[in-house]
Amino acid sequence: MKQRTKDFLLVLGWGGGAAALLFCSPSVGEGVRQGLAVCAAIMIPSLFPFLILSDFLGHTRIGVLLERPLGGLMARLYRCPKELAPAILMSWVGGYPAGARVLAGMVERGALSQEDAGLALTFCVNSGPAFLAVVVGAGVDHLLSLLLQMLPEQRAIALEDPGYPAAYAAASLHGLAAIPIPVDRYGMDPEALAASGAGLAYITPSHQFPLGVTMPAGRRSRLLHWAASGPDRFLIEDDYDSEFRYSSRPIPALQGLDQAGRVVYIGTFSRSIAPAIRVAYMILPPPLLKRYQDTFSHRACAVSRFEQESLRRFITQGLYGRHLRRMGTLYRKKCALFTGALSQLSGASLSGAEAGLHFLLTLPRYSEEELTARAAEKSVRVYPLSRYCHSLPPPPSTVVLGFAGLSEEEISRAAALLRAAWS
Repeated sequence: MKQRTKDFLLVLGWGGGAAALLFCSPSVGEGVRQGLAVCAAIMIPSLFPFLILSDFLGHTRIGVLLERPLGGLMARLYRCPKELAPAILMSWVGGYPAGARVLAGMVERGALSQEDAGLALTFCVNSGPAFLAVVVGAGVDHLLSLLLQMLPEQRAIALEDPGYPAAYAAASLHGLAAIPIPVDRYGMDPEALAASGAGLAYITPSHQFPLGVTMPAGRRSRLLHWAASGPDRFLIEDDYDSEFRYSSRPIPALQGLDQAGRVVYIGTFSRSIAPAIRVAYMILPPPLLKRYQDTFSHRACAVSRFEQESLRRFITQGLYGRHLRRMGTLYRKKCALFTGALSQLSGASLSGAEAGLHFLLTLPRYSEEELTARAAEKSVRVYPLSRYCHSLPPPPSTVVLGFAGLSEEEISRAAALLRAAWS
């Protein structure tokens, strides 16, 4: 099946030069999960036991009967193999869980490889006609600014602490009170969020910046419950660094679990392709569709058609998927090389290296200031964790190290210099 799978990108016109995008790509790396869907999920009220029917279609060959009348339609609409017709049909009528269970059944009876199904599940975000509001913009910061302009009634936004400095800057620019919420080993603290009085929360659940923690399912459910339990509450999911995971399988997007239409999903191609590719996208839930049209119906898209068309071809020709796989292998090697060399430091502990393009190093015998100063003396730049803290004191003696832009030779040389500086 893998040889038959074709990547696809369907671009639909949207008012004011923005665009609505719908993706389906089981063969592409997990980064395409940012805003892309293999199961276009339209949440229709349950009229029959969808999950039971999903198990039936997945575990029996009766689902093959759907391939003849629906396979061609699916191929034309989604450019996906006709074998996925039962899964897509069930996701239409029963949402993400129904489509997921069909895929699971197909794996158990050998009709679909575990790898393909696993990738398919991670690509599942709520999309389709009920969610056709994927706004293209020139970077995450630009889209975050647009979103805050759409929500003038909001007076405060909860932000991760430590967290992304540009999110704090955007809140200040639009006159919102930025409320720092502590981040523990599971992500943003839901109790502190509930006590903050904020109606918006900006989170990075896939790979929290800068601590690198991945939010587990239980914490995600609690944040979704917070968003659904009050009027005009929204979670802003920045799927930061989700493209590159080194020690675990890809994780489904929080937006794919949202049943109440309270998650705004933001992703970018800048980190997975190149910083010069200033193309990001934002998937709006149904409650914000009309508001977006009313606010930005005459807005010109900040991303040129040339760039969008180039990116479309890059994806549809399968080049993006190959690029992600190649870069994932390269970054995994770089990360292992850097962390392996630094782990030789006596007393050093590393964290956040399971995914993404940076990690943390803690060395108790030196203060944060001493760590950065000693590294600078060796002409190596590291970043103090306090740079990203806003109200709480940072963990002591901790710095942030990145490796994406370094060659393997430069990483080896930098690690040797740091070992000399911090020994």
